[in-house]
Amino acid sequence: MVAPTVQIMRLIFPTAIRTAFVRAGLVFIALGITDLGAKPAWKADVETVRAAAIKGDSYYQGLLGIKLKYGDSGLKVDLIESEEWSAKAAKKNGAFGLCNLASLEMRKRNFEKGRFLFDEAHLHSNLLRLARAEDAVAIFCLGLIEMESTPRNIVKAVRHFEKASSKGFVPAQAILGMLKHNGIGIPQDRTEGIKWSRAAAQAGSPHGKFQLGMAYSIGEGVEFDQSKSMQLIMAAAEQGLGSAQLTLGMKFANGEGVEHDYAEAIKWLQKASKQGIGEATFQLRRCQTMLKHQPSIVITPTQPRETVAQTPPTNPVVTNPPKPAPVEPATPPVIDEDMKLRLQQARHLLLVERKISQAKSILKQLSAEGVTEAQRLLGIAHYRSEDYRDAHNVFVQAAQKSDPPSQRYLGIIYFLGQGVERDYAKANEWLGKASIQGDQEAIRYQEILQKFYKE
Repeated sequence: MVAPTVQIMRLIFPTAIRTAFVRAGLVFIALGITDLGAKPAWKADVETVRAAAIKGDSYYQGLLGIKLKYGDSGLKVDLIESEEWSAKAAKKNGAFGLCNLASLEMRKRNFEKGRFLFDEAHLHSNLLRLARAEDAVAIFCLGLIEMESTPRNIVKAVRHFEKASSKGFVPAQAILGMLKHNGIGIPQDRTEGIKWSRAAAQAGSPHGKFQLGMAYSIGEGVEFDQSKSMQLIMAAAEQGLGSAQLTLGMKFANGEGVEHDYAEAIKWLQKASKQGIGEATFQLRRCQTMLKHQPSIVITPTQPRETVAQTPPTNPVVTNPPKPAPVEPATPPVIDEDMKLRLQQARHLLLVERKISQAKSILKQLSAEGVTEAQRLLGIAHYRSEDYRDAHNVFVQAAQKSDPPSQRYLGIIYFLGQGVERDYAKANEWLGKASIQGDQEAIRYQEILQKFYKE
């Protein structure tokens, strides 16, 4: 017997219109929307997502994998469980599972497998159909493909992240904040970067908290506030974010913003090391050795980090920049009272009054006398006035004396191709040297470099 509703539809609507209704219903079901007044499937609470994933729904399995990778919806970051759920979804050709699994493989430097999985998601899953239906997670996944697969297109990735962020998808907000704040592949915009990082942090994202915490730690885009910085970085570390755990471990090891505590340093470095972060493993061994053999020694905190403007180079790229003469090992110059006064004056002119030309005049004299801090400050003065060739040459002199901030600046210069040819290998080398000495900004830049320029 035919239901009365069906009989009425047959009388009122032509066959073509009835067919359209049926097809539309199937689309809504495929998108996880069974009630036109209900919220989109990707906005479901985490309990609903997990329950549907357990029942075998590939959409929710992939979504749960993404939430676990980014610590979304109050979950702790769990890369192992994230991979397990993503793999289950990928076996059913689930778009989110394929994308998240690809991103995890890229993180492990399995580039060929990662690219293959991204291609599968883009070409052979329902990803594009979901994105056309305005699914924020699908749009976010398109951004991941543009950002992490080759050829990379950060500008296009940012457009996808902006769209997903405006819909309220928190992982997209965190990534968008990081890209804008650091100027990766796009013009730097710290105001927008802080805006999106803060939005993600307020929504509970460990990535957003960490980025905002690092900004507070050096006063980059926000007022310097060591207390807020520690609160945010600690919160991100407790949510399982490896980069936050590494940074927190180094802060305890160096007594930076907290009481020096090797036991706490080792605890957090162990957590980061278990997530496959090589730098954490190295620093862990270093701390364990020092605790065992020299328990009474306190690591001297690293030099204060000056803010680096990551604006695109305006000077022509120099393919073969002049190389300064090698610095022969020598006894450091004795800094007398007159030198100290001149150095203090130059530091104030450069960092407080922003009178770069006057600062340069004093710093050139002190640099010629071999004062490492003067060489570093002179490099910063050249950098801020966009004299990248001169900055490079002066930083080399100080970096060869194992000055961490100068090594970090050299790494950034090669990373951004400022006055020299862009060279990721050299950037990684110099950032690595600064990182080994505990320079937190160098560690952060090295992580960014290795994440976006893996090859």
